Amino acid sequence: MGFGVKGGLNIAGQDIANTSSENFSPVIGFMGGLFGELELNDFLYLQLETNYTEKGVQAFYKSYPEFNSQGNVILGFPPSTFTLTYKYLEIPFLVKSKILLAPLLKINLLAGPSMAFLLDEVTNLSQ
Repeated sequence: MGFGVKGGLNIAGQDIANTSSENFSPVIGFMGGLFGELELNDFLYLQLETNYTEKGVQAFYKSYPEFNSQGNVILGFPPSTFTLTYKYLEIPFLVKSKILLAPLLKINLLAGPSMAFLLDEVTNLSQ
């Protein structure tokens, strides 16, 4: 039986259909958590985790004025950036296989379901 701490950066994005956004880019967020590992046999393990993670998307909009029939601007907005960040608690239940490829080289294969709970959603609009 073992346990540990994990952490890093999460780069996740979204592509939102039917929008006038010029450009979407991922939001870089923090990821960290705890995990425990239970050995089932020589190469198969059960790994349980609890992770906090941040994911999101950033959209860049250009100015698109609308004109009336006389050619006057009736609606428009300045160039702006819209950022949407989601904060989750994720709990994966994983089966893990450790495969030794060479004396100093091994790989871990993990598979299994995961539950995620939305903790917070942060929106920011800047011009």
